[in-house]
Amino acid sequence: MCGHHALDDQEYGQAFRSLVGDVGGPSVLDQRSLLVLLLLLERCKGQQSHWAPYIDMLPQQFDDPFWWSDNDLQLLQGTRLHQAVQHYNKGLQQLHKLVQQLEQICVQQQQQQGGSSGGSSRGGALSQAFQG
Repeated sequence: MCGHHALDDQEYGQAFRSLVGDVGGPSVLDQRSLLVLLLLLERCKGQQSHWAPYIDMLPQQFDDPFWWSDNDLQLLQGTRLHQAVQHYNKGLQQLHKLVQQLEQICVQQQQQQGGSSGGSSRGGALSQAFQG
């Protein structure tokens, strides 16, 4: 699975291509970000996803400083690791904005195509998958 699979996806490829155009092109939305977004969509499909066996092997939780609470992060104050976590969190915030944009594009496209309710509920699940 690679980022370019997102652009070629039969169900969401058009939405991904629109997102790439909306954010300023492939130099802004790199292959890694496309892959993360595609994995989130595929995770929302559950066992219906072609990639389910692979996704099922991925960790569901992480126990590293990037996911610690603000109180726990205070323990790292003044260290390089604290700076790295802050930098990484900015990237996560940007990725969350991309998730929201992709959801909006998917919903708009579904409405234009006659409103498939299954897809729009999956689109709403995208933010939940990102956060959980």
